[in-house]
Amino acid sequence: MELTLKYWNNYRIIRFLTVGVASVIVHIIIAYFYIYFIDKESVISSNIIGFSVAVIFSYLLQTKVVFRKFISYDSAWKYIGVQILGVSISILVTDYLLVGNPYIKVIFVVVLLPMMTYTIHSFWTYAK
Repeated sequence: MELTLKYWNNYRIIRFLTVGVASVIVHIIIAYFYIYFIDKESVISSNIIGFSVAVIFSYLLQTKVVFRKFISYDSAWKYIGVQILGVSISILVTDYLLVGNPYIKVIFVVVLLPMMTYTIHSFWTYAK
């Protein structure tokens, strides 16, 4: 247990990935609730709302827990921009990657997206 807490406190990447997984879960829950309670046919609206709530949730936790910074409009706009860039790259990768196997595309996005966003957030969004 002590070793786990040491890793949690000392390794920002572990905190980043944990918050990322939690944000994905928030996205899914919000999207499912939207479909169930509001509009059973609107996958696009449910995902837009789920993504938006997840980005806000993620920004707050990434700022306070992962990067241990103060919440500000400047970092919020940078964070949102990076997340939108990440989603755009994910869409491009899944649509235009020359590999035909959809499972490889998913793995590519799952590996590429966190690495890319973590790097950009480290060197730009939360830079000193």
